[in-house]
Amino acid sequence: MKKALVSTIAIVVLTLSGCSYLTEDTLTATVTDKERITTRSTSRYLIYTDKETLQNSDIWIRGKFRSSDIYGKLEEGKTYDFVVCGQRIPLFNAYRNIIEVK
Repeated sequence: MKKALVSTIAIVVLTLSGCSYLTEDTLTATVTDKERITTRSTSRYLIYTDKETLQNSDIWIRGKFRSSDIYGKLEEGKTYDFVVCGQRIPLFNAYRNIIEVK
């Protein structure tokens, strides 16, 4: 019974987070800091802004494969229009992901 509940919750969360990559929003924010976080098998970029923390990673479902280029061009103290997708889920350490920077 416990395994079924955990499995059901996991499926719902994964479905919602997968669908959230189909949404899109624009956020105007100033970059305050940025960092690269690595583990043994993965790497991701976090962009800290005056509005919220964003993630900058490749998203195959959206055709985005330039996260390193985007990360390199962002400068602290500058304001950008970020096109983002996804949603912030603190429990899973999930952030909205940058699709494009204008």
